[in-house]
Amino acid sequence: MSQTTHLALPYILAAQAQKHVTHNEALRILDGLVQLSVIDRDLTDPPASPADGDRYIVAAGATGDWSGWDLNVALWTDGAWMRLPPRIGWRAWVEDEGLLLVHDGTTWTPAGGLLAALGDVDVSSAADGDGLLYDSATGTWVAGPVATTSPYDVRVAFSAAPAADEVIDTIAIPRDWILPANLAGSSGAVGAAPAAQFVLSVRDDGIEVAQISVATDGTITTTTTGGAGLTVAAGSLVTIVAPSTADAQIANLTFTIAGEAS
Repeated sequence: MSQTTHLALPYILAAQAQKHVTHNEALRILDGLVQLSVIDRDLTDPPASPADGDRYIVAAGATGDWSGWDLNVALWTDGAWMRLPPRIGWRAWVEDEGLLLVHDGTTWTPAGGLLAALGDVDVSSAADGDGLLYDSATGTWVAGPVATTSPYDVRVAFSAAPAADEVIDTIAIPRDWILPANLAGSSGAVGAAPAAQFVLSVRDDGIEVAQISVATDGTITTTTTGGAGLTVAAGSLVTIVAPSTADAQIANLTFTIAGEAS
């Protein structure tokens, strides 16, 4: 192997004469590639009077000393042009455009992806607390309010079997509580299964919005009214109410209602 894998820097071989020649060539390549910044990327012909160290990305259809160097980096060093074939992931600053490019293995493209479009976002009407949202339908960034949520789970539990219509728990909701359809993501367990289907009523200010059902084999299922998600408004009282028929057999139920707060 006579050169390095990524930058093609020449190795100094054992017992090689004039080692400084190989060493200096490697230094020239490094000097041309490290912190790569090119003057232009639109030229097909080499400039007439380049300065030592000038670098260009050669445009397609190159001629003269650059013939066959399309999209390569051309470095003027020690009175001659040196070809530096790009590799995937190389980045280059284009000085006359003020643009950062990245090589994708085939061509040079503007770096930044979605972030590159941030410079065109109109924030003149943005309010305090607004954020930037990406609209995939239009491919643009827009300024606007950002809805933020965080997990907000509520645990319901009892050890002994509750009485008929007993209010097992009352929860004062301090902020909007968002519950998914059929209380998806909630979970629980029961120590002793009921003798018959046991259905807890979840009520928002006295109105049933969901049910937690325990089967005789201990399986727990959940439903919401109409099978839809819902939001319990801040300031509401949520009550968990036992069924109208008591079941002396059920015991040691614990259940966590998974939701989000906004």
